[in-house]
Amino acid sequence: MKASILTEKYGVPCAIDNDAKCAANAELWQGALKDVSSGVVIIIGTGLGGGVVLNGKVWRGINGASGEISNLPYDYHALPERKFWAGINGVYGLVDPYATRKGLTRNEVNGRVFFDALKNGDEDAKEVFESYILTMTSGIVNMQAILDVEKFCIG
Repeated sequence: MKASILTEKYGVPCAIDNDAKCAANAELWQGALKDVSSGVVIIIGTGLGGGVVLNGKVWRGINGASGEISNLPYDYHALPERKFWAGINGVYGLVDPYATRKGLTRNEVNGRVFFDALKNGDEDAKEVFESYILTMTSGIVNMQAILDVEKFCIG
């Protein structure tokens, strides 16, 4: 759908964009990136979304794909198994390893179940979370080495 159709139908200015780029714009406007000239927004969901801010604006890149971090390879030796950053640090990077350790299916474990277990001191949840944090911070360190931004926002 084109934004102009929504603008015409509802009589208010509308824009349509990628979710992470919208998040980056929101953080620039009223959030953690307000008054920051460079930053990265990482959105954790089923995959990972990213928005890059340079010179106080969301950077789209030559093809509009700047910040699309989901498909960054994380383990080049495991590429046939699709070891991409989104698979490791999206929500399934938490719930799948935890479900496997507990002998459960993916349908039996979601983020709430996982974080309740973590909060209640479950050792399996703790080990999965520590591994998750290690891979997340590794990706952030790599991005920082390339972009050298002022701030990262994670949500």
